Amino acid sequence: MKILPISVVIPMKNEASLLPDCLESLLQQTVLPTEVIVVDNGSTDSSLDVARSYVKKFKERNVSFHILQEMNSGTGLARQKGCSCAQSSIIAMTDADSQPTSTWIERISEHFSTSSDIAVTGRLILFDAPTLVLWMNHMHLFEFWEKIKNHMFGFTSLQGFNCAVRSSALKKAEGFRNTLFLGINLEDFELASRLSQFGTIGFDSSIIVHTSARSYATLLSALHTTFKRWKTIFYILRKRI
Repeated sequence: MKILPISVVIPMKNEASLLPDCLESLLQQTVLPTEVIVVDNGSTDSSLDVARSYVKKFKERNVSFHILQEMNSGTGLARQKGCSCAQSSIIAMTDADSQPTSTWIERISEHFSTSSDIAVTGRLILFDAPTLVLWMNHMHLFEFWEKIKNHMFGFTSLQGFNCAVRSSALKKAEGFRNTLFLGINLEDFELASRLSQFGTIGFDSSIIVHTSARSYATLLSALHTTFKRWKTIFYILRKRI
């Protein structure tokens, strides 16, 4: 299998406690990324110091490691800052509170080597979640719901903590935008709605990321977050029409 050059973009804001696990997971990949770009979005904790402590570790593995800053608030703006500086033909994205499995880069490379998809998203496995949410995740109910949503809207939605896109397609779609609405960032969904006009967005169950479920810590917060997410989705779709 041909190994493709892949850049990884990681936006962060006040993730000093979880960023090390994210970066360690990238150092433990079966196939290393070509470069890793961490974009700070206004952290007030020690996140930047934590990121800087990994410069030497990535250099020792011959992986380019860059730390950028995006002072305008918004995950979409932070992602786009990183993507605009990425040098590889494939740009993978995860979050500072997430941990890709050891074959993440390898599976992404394999997917783009064997398909014409312009982007791909994969599975999530939640941690630090209440029992009910973990059970729903274990039973693949979130994936089932994503399939329903994709059918409703006519395109596969991306998950910002676990997706990858061809840089050429990202340029055609004019990159990420800031979609902060009701305190919810759905820059990944908004990008997918535009990206789908240029080709197919795939889903690959072998591309897996463990991610934090802090916003679903209780049933009430889960319902509240879900409600706001759906309002934001329809807000984005109304603007698209």
